[in-house]
Amino acid sequence: GIMSHSILARGISLSKSSRKVRGAFKIMDIKKVRNAMRQELDNCVDPKTNEVNCTLLAENVASELDLYVDHVSWTIPEEVFDLAVEVADKYG
Repeated sequence: GIMSHSILARGISLSKSSRKVRGAFKIMDIKKVRNAMRQELDNCVDPKTNEVNCTLLAENVASELDLYVDHVSWTIPEEVFDLAVEVADKYG
């Protein structure tokens, strides 16, 4: 399930009140990521089911904010997917 008060990152629980979370190799500004996801939400809603495609939301925002671990594998940190689920959860 969604953890409402913390984000699990690489086995370390980090307070949600903390503005920045150290991912694999990157520091993400959680507030900035959340705001970008809220703005992108409507582009990621399936018109038939009215459900948010969390993977698409994470991918779009990772691309927009360059949140990739590196530019070789283009891996998106798990924290970005976790945030997408959290933002989408509040959408409904």
